[in-house]
Amino acid sequence: MIRDPVGSSSGQGKAGRIGFMVSGKGRLALEALRQRKSLGFEPSFILWDTGADLAAQAQAEKEGIPCFRLTHSKREEAQMEMHDILRKQETEWVFLTFDRILGEPLLQIFPSKMINLHLSLLPAYPGMRALDRALADGVPFVGATMHLVTPRVDDGPSLAQCVIPVLPKDSRESIGKRLFQPMQIMFLNMVRWAAQGRVIWRPGEKAAISGTQPGKSLISPEPEWRP
Repeated sequence: MIRDPVGSSSGQGKAGRIGFMVSGKGRLALEALRQRKSLGFEPSFILWDTGADLAAQAQAEKEGIPCFRLTHSKREEAQMEMHDILRKQETEWVFLTFDRILGEPLLQIFPSKMINLHLSLLPAYPGMRALDRALADGVPFVGATMHLVTPRVDDGPSLAQCVIPVLPKDSRESIGKRLFQPMQIMFLNMVRWAAQGRVIWRPGEKAAISGTQPGKSLISPEPEWRP
């Protein structure tokens, strides 16, 4: 599924239009919506999972964002429902904070244009419950990765990562709170970079974000924008 390059604005939709697929509370997508003028993108849609936060969806709808909610929980029916929704959307990128595996027919709707947030330092701990598995193994650091989505689960080229140390008295909850801030900054910068057409992925090369610098602390590439 390599395209050359994915950073161009010649794909489906127009440059700067970004959609979101959300499970859970949707805090990252909502913050991106609040900051959309500063980040330089136009929201195209939000697809909410069956159990996603209803208040978050209501907030997005108040801002005039087209919202869709899955009604099927079973994988095969949900995949068909997602396909029917996504094929009608016009967008340049789709950002996922989504707890479902997308089948290849879904990925072909926006080939090489989906960016996922995964709660591990990939390639370590792909798949579900990644943070819990890492903590159970006693790792000294945990983090999150933003990567392009490919048919193999959490195996697409990495674009950005953030990391924090695991402290002696840390719990799952305390780590989640400390990780959220750098993860949010990474997510928002990734939205900004995608909207600017700076995501580059050429055959035989690593994925990259043009014009960025290596991170100096918790996030790499180094963030260029902060709320």
